[in-house]
Parts: sequence; C-alpha cells; structure tokens
Amino acid sequence: MLTSIAIVILLVAHFTDLVRSGMSVAVDGFVAIKIAVFVTFIREISDHDFNLNRTFLNPAQFFILSFLSLVLVGALLLMMPNATTQPLSFIDALFTATSAVCVTGLIVVDTATYFTTFGQVIIMGLIQIGGLGI
Repeated sequence: MLTSIAIVILLVAHFTDLVRSGMSVAVDGFVAIKIAVFVTFIREISDHDFNLNRTFLNPAQFFILSFLSLVLVGALLLMMPNATTQPLSFIDALFTATSAVCVTGLIVVDTATYFTTFGQVIIMGLIQIGGLGI
C-alpha cells in the first residue's frame, strides 16, 4: 500500500514537471519511477506464497533441477561475446559456471584476462547464488 502511494506521488510529480517544462523533458529519463515500479514488483512477488505441487517435483528433484538450470544459464551467459575477450567453448563455459556455482574456484582459463568486466560480474553472481545454497 505504501509503495503504491509513493508511485502515485512520483508519477504526479513527474508529470507536473513535464507539463511545466512544456513537454521538453524526456519521459524515459525519470529513474525514480522505474525504481519505484521495480520495488513494487519485488514487494508484490514476495507477498505470494509459491508452493510447488508435490506430485510434480519433490524437493530433491527441484534442488537438482535448479542447480542444473543455473549452471546451464550461467554457461550460456559466459559464452556471450560481451563476456569474454576471446571466444569460449561450451565445455569451458560449462566448467567455469559449474565451478562458480559449486564455489570451488577451479578454472580452465585465466579469469582476470580472459573475461571482461561483464563476464567477471556473471561469475561473481554465480558464486553468490551458489554460496546461498542453490
């Protein structure tokens, strides 16, 4: 409720400033509204109770599926051209992503020189998610 009121106030303030400036301010540049919408989205998602249908996946199967999907998504992200300075094979990306999620620290290529800042952020994210117990 409080975040909805905050969004309404921010929208009113934004459109008031927009009307005063004669519509010369870019509508896309108002960051506070984007942040408020994102916070509201997170808030609304956290209010719901996500129950898995126990006949579909038991907790052990869900754990294994989440681990495998996280490793696969991480490997695909590491293969993106923006993530590396040189092309990376799928096996190397898969090993690096698995090592990051398992928090083992094993590498097949030098992380500091082979991966760009974007690739290093992906690896750090995989380490953080793996450290949480996924």
